[in-house]
Amino acid sequence: MAIISGVLQDALGNPINGSITLRAKRTTGNVIGDTYVKINVDDGNYSFDLQPCEYDVVLTVEGYPKNHLNTITVYTDSPDGTLNDYLINPPNSDSMPEFLAQVLNARNEAKAAAEEARGSADGTVVLNKLSSSDGSAKIGHYGSNVQTVMDSDGKLHYWIAQMSAGKRVVIVDYGDSISDGQGSTLWTKNVAGTDHNLNAPNARPARTQAILRAMFNNDNIFVHNAGFAGKRLDNGWAVDNYKKCVLDNKFYGVPDIVMIGFGINDAGRNTGDLLDDTLRNTNLLLDMIEKNGSLPILLTSTVHRAISSDSGVNRLQLLEQLNDLKRRIARARNIPLLDLDLAIKNWMSTNTDGYRYQDLQPDFTHWGDLGYSFQACWVASIFYNRILKIDNTNKYISTNFLDSRSNSNVGHKNSSTSSNAKYGITAFIASPAKFDFKNHTLLDVWVWCEQVDASIVYRRNLHDANDSTITVTDMLTGSNYTQIAGVSGRKFDDYSGVDVPFYVGQLKYGLNRIQLIGDSNSESLIFGHFDFVANYQGKLQCKNLLQKMGTFRNYQKIVSPEKSSTKNISLSFSPDVYDAFGENVVQLFNRDKVTNICLEGKFVSRTGIFLVQSNGCNQDEIVGLMLFGFSGKLSIYRLRYNTATGEVNYEQRGEDAEVKADDDGLHRVTLKSYFNKKGSPVIDIYHAGKLAKSISWDGVDNIPPLAGVVGNQYRFQPANKSADMPVEITKFEVYYTDY
Repeated sequence: MAIISGVLQDALGNPINGSITLRAKRTTGNVIGDTYVKINVDDGNYSFDLQPCEYDVVLTVEGYPKNHLNTITVYTDSPDGTLNDYLINPPNSDSMPEFLAQVLNARNEAKAAAEEARGSADGTVVLNKLSSSDGSAKIGHYGSNVQTVMDSDGKLHYWIAQMSAGKRVVIVDYGDSISDGQGSTLWTKNVAGTDHNLNAPNARPARTQAILRAMFNNDNIFVHNAGFAGKRLDNGWAVDNYKKCVLDNKFYGVPDIVMIGFGINDAGRNTGDLLDDTLRNTNLLLDMIEKNGSLPILLTSTVHRAISSDSGVNRLQLLEQLNDLKRRIARARNIPLLDLDLAIKNWMSTNTDGYRYQDLQPDFTHWGDLGYSFQACWVASIFYNRILKIDNTNKYISTNFLDSRSNSNVGHKNSSTSSNAKYGITAFIASPAKFDFKNHTLLDVWVWCEQVDASIVYRRNLHDANDSTITVTDMLTGSNYTQIAGVSGRKFDDYSGVDVPFYVGQLKYGLNRIQLIGDSNSESLIFGHFDFVANYQGKLQCKNLLQKMGTFRNYQKIVSPEKSSTKNISLSFSPDVYDAFGENVVQLFNRDKVTNICLEGKFVSRTGIFLVQSNGCNQDEIVGLMLFGFSGKLSIYRLRYNTATGEVNYEQRGEDAEVKADDDGLHRVTLKSYFNKKGSPVIDIYHAGKLAKSISWDGVDNIPPLAGVVGNQYRFQPANKSADMPVEITKFEVYYTDY
């Protein structure tokens, strides 16, 4: 029997409250198989006694799905320990395997060395601060990849902070031909003592260096290539040659971080005990690296060929065993591990961009330029402490100019606090003399995406339209495109909106860079922020706006006082005006598209339907564009509504369109909205297949809102009148065609 006790914490060091459930996987002399034990976890604390057996461990936290942590095994001679200690223990037999005992001993030695280091006077006070839960949280952030590989001593976070501070940081990628870059263009085999990045410019190290320098805006970051094709760790080569290939190289010297990437040759050539040989020599290499003051990081191997060995076990299975060994060594010695193998498998099995193993890894061993580029992008995303991450568990994230992840230098002094924007503040640069925004980067956001359908949405501020541009770069290939963020030479005045959604495009799987570049013509500038959203329904594709509700019905009885009319707005169709996921969003005016809206329903006289709406610049205000009338005539109105006071202001644009209900009482209308050749917004109203009216903003500076949430209702009742005013929408669709 062993006592398992400790404190359960998340990646930020916060205690977890919930329960741990253990299921016995087999029957032993003291345990009945498939029986359950439940242990409550209060403020992270847990303690329980376990009989020898193999158990499935499930963590339950209120508000989150159950999490199967892993399988643990308690042996007849198991010592007391924490749950983390036992999660690294692979099920095998009723006695502790020798190889696991070696790993645990190595872990204990590493912990003792760390405690000794803390007592020294070489700056480890900083590491202690970074290793605390609040310290690591200050450097990491929600959604960051780095939390998944954080070592408890905080050394990785320390070097990340140094990169962010512009300091010199030296990383060496020490491994076999995958580190070397064999198969990439312009590659020649590495020679000890040279600067191999010059001879392998498209290998993983050179690409990682370029990306990290761009991310941190720091040219003092070095990622050196110490990869040697055909070399191994299991046979002692990596240990015997570390000094010659790394420490004695005048270009490298003693590195701050050493990434260790051996394995593909070990799995294919070992004639002894592969795991024992690898365990012994890995620990020897780690001891050597740590003795020289460097932080070692283990990399899993990324080869995907299945070549049978003499034992009948194929090389893929041997590599999986090596990768599992690396994971356990990393846990035992409390050092980071970068699971490149898992990252590439996820990419290959998930991406919809057409990438295939056969194309990227022609010999099923060595990668081409794109394969090495993906690895570099992923490694860089781990090291970058301002990454935004979109995946299946984090489907929406937003960043503005005051968020450090946006890498904006605009600052709070160039801001307006009178805005109704999401963050309660809007970037406002009064002139280039205050801040030189012209052709300069205002927002520079790095996003790691593992969601196959994730959109980039720019939330515009339509108070001061301009020709600022948005550049989106797929860092895997280096390809990019540019969109105009505003509308040149036009104003929105009292009908200006904030957080107006502008669909920019889709995120690529992997690393994306999104930049907002300041306008070169304006003398003042206001700009918005970015959303990154999985399954964003406001993108430019055909969409049924009623798909989640079917026929929509809303009934209101409007009673007007004797001396004044009543203007009523119902937000029941889309109660959240700020709709982050674009569920009912329409892009009404696009530079290169025509927006087509098909509306069908029963409407009484003096009712209106919002075509777009968004938050207004003033607090508690909604602004939008609506279709109004339904009494034989339809009109286009701009509208402002104060949700606090109920005040409604509106103005008509253009003439009425002759539109009547059909014999079945349904109004059937098609709208086409676009920018004409003069650059002016136009809305064409069609009825019975014919153009009923074309409404243009030609010659008008103050143009209507361009996008927003659709479907809410407006009702007008003259003074001293009352009536039931139902609205029934049976069809509401939008689709986009090329201009």
